[in-house]
Amino acid sequence: MPLISHAEHKLVHTCQAPMRWGDMDSLSHMNNTVYFRLMEQCRIEWFGSFGQTLRGDEAVYPVLVSANCNFIRAITYPAVVTTTMYLGSASSRSLETYHDLLVEGVVYAQGLCRLVWVASATQKAVSVPEVVIQMIQRA
Repeated sequence: MPLISHAEHKLVHTCQAPMRWGDMDSLSHMNNTVYFRLMEQCRIEWFGSFGQTLRGDEAVYPVLVSANCNFIRAITYPAVVTTTMYLGSASSRSLETYHDLLVEGVVYAQGLCRLVWVASATQKAVSVPEVVIQMIQRA
């Protein structure tokens, strides 16, 4: 599968995490669930960078409605994984994020996630909060 080009996507956040011994599966490579956790952590850090706490008691919060990962090569221990986050398409109610997971500058996996914002009182989708729209526009 060809790599996703980020020519039209804006890089908004990068984070690094060491692969932990317990991240391996019985085949001695990083378990597939960890890739999704690394993408999640990158998104959470980006939200935190502009004051979004993402606690359950907030009136409106983002919900992951789809997540996809293309596993290009297996990450093996030891490794430091760099996860990048790019903004994809955005609408009044959703946001796409693209992620690359790299080790020593080589892409090992790519992900695509879609988020919608939900009102805690109704559990229904609402418009993307203004603070998020402003961060998207600044990017």
